[in-house]
Amino acid sequence: MPYKVALFIHVASVLALFTAAGIEITAMVGLRRSATVETVRAWARGTAFLGRVFPISSVVILLSGIFMMVAAWPRNTPWAITALVALVVLAILGGAINGKRLEAIHVAAEAAPAGPVPATLRQQINDPVLWTAVQTMTVGALGIVYLMTVKPGWVASVVCMLIAFAIGVASAQPAWRRKRALMAADDTSAGTPQIV
Repeated sequence: MPYKVALFIHVASVLALFTAAGIEITAMVGLRRSATVETVRAWARGTAFLGRVFPISSVVILLSGIFMMVAAWPRNTPWAITALVALVVLAILGGAINGKRLEAIHVAAEAAPAGPVPATLRQQINDPVLWTAVQTMTVGALGIVYLMTVKPGWVASVVCMLIAFAIGVASAQPAWRRKRALMAADDTSAGTPQIV
């Protein structure tokens, strides 16, 4: 019975994690499409609670997973150990990058005057590091679910997570191209002679 309760808690926490990830990605797309500071503020306020959901759900997933591993699985279960390590990596990534950068966007939006989105705030929103972290975390979480479902051996488990992280990084390449295009446009405008 305790194992089944732990399994329920584990699955419910995974659902909470994916729900939060969906909200985060939706909000980030909304932030990127925002034309005014007021709209940025609305989207940024909608992400404020994610700073609590991600760490809580990650800790609950980790603890319930460890409990199930100790209670029912061999100590050296490859897929379980790989999934737990990957979860710790995702939690660190989320805390070090996503949370701080989204909070900075929120603070900057609240401080900015009403009207069009300032260039500095637009740069924060389009930060390719943030987009890479968010997309890598989302695909990485899917990789963990794959491990939990298929339960492969060591090699397949590690390869699965490496592929998941690679897909996450690759999917964020448009954000890096967008940054390079904006930098090139800034350089061009800076080099244009001003007519006075």
